[in-house]
Amino acid sequence: MTFEASMAAAGAAVLLPDEVSAFAGGKWQTTPSLTVLVKETDSEIKGVVALNGLREAYNSLLANCGQ
Repeated sequence: MTFEASMAAAGAAVLLPDEVSAFAGGKWQTTPSLTVLVKETDSEIKGVVALNGLREAYNSLLANCGQ
């Protein structure tokens, strides 16, 4: 799957589209990692994001943050 995203100020966070939340609450909770490719003009950054603990973090956010 490929998603278009944007960066928060100073690269503090990657802002993903709303439809991605379904994956965070489902399929991604059993995926060990995500491959990330960030492109801007002539530069490109590649990496892997470990998803260990995503289920616990997601459930904590749901329980503690307003919907």
